[in-house]
Amino acid sequence: MDRRFGSDSVAGRGRALRALLDSAPLPSRSTVTTALRFALALVYIWFGALKLVHASDVSPLIDATLPFTAPGWFIPAMGVLEIAIGAVFIRGRGLLLLLPLFLAHMAGTFASLAMAPQLAFHHGNPFLLTLTGEFVVKNLVLVAAGVLVTLSPEPLRPPQRSAAAPTVFDPDALNPAMLDRSVLKPSSSNGGTPAPAASPAMREASAPHPVRRTPAQSTARTEEAPAARALSD
Repeated sequence: MDRRFGSDSVAGRGRALRALLDSAPLPSRSTVTTALRFALALVYIWFGALKLVHASDVSPLIDATLPFTAPGWFIPAMGVLEIAIGAVFIRGRGLLLLLPLFLAHMAGTFASLAMAPQLAFHHGNPFLLTLTGEFVVKNLVLVAAGVLVTLSPEPLRPPQRSAAAPTVFDPDALNPAMLDRSVLKPSSSNGGTPAPAASPAMREASAPHPVRRTPAQSTARTEEAPAARALSD
């Protein structure tokens, strides 16, 4: 009995948790891309700063990977390069141009698996990774995140839409000729039942308006009338 009650309680909690997750809003693609971009920037700037101040422990791995003896300035120069890559990720512009440099840098980190296998694998077995091997292989996640971010740049300033001006109703702009005059006449299609009477405002709007003329126009019209009659005779 207690075991059944315990299983029902666990199932009920599972359903409640699933309902909570289903109702939770998911982040948008731009939010995820921005989070990945800043995470990449943090990793690159942090690792680059350690190389710049000679505090990084990857110096033996770099020396074992390079086919030549690295000069003293080589590792700090790599640190400067990584800081620059991180700065571009923070800025968020020119990411597509950064992609070749980013992939070249990642390829250099994976070169240690082929150039220094004694540091990456136990007994030469590629499935038995050492601490150094795990450090290198986890860069696959950085490669996937970097490709996603550089191929999906987001605009830093989305275009702003200007709000449309509200429409103001002007009753004086109504054209009396366009009014429906059927509301002013009784309707015979519904058994002789008269239509609703028009309001005084509608009757005033539908009434013909007298033409207003200036005194000069009235005088000219008076003078033109005899001339028109003479021509007609």
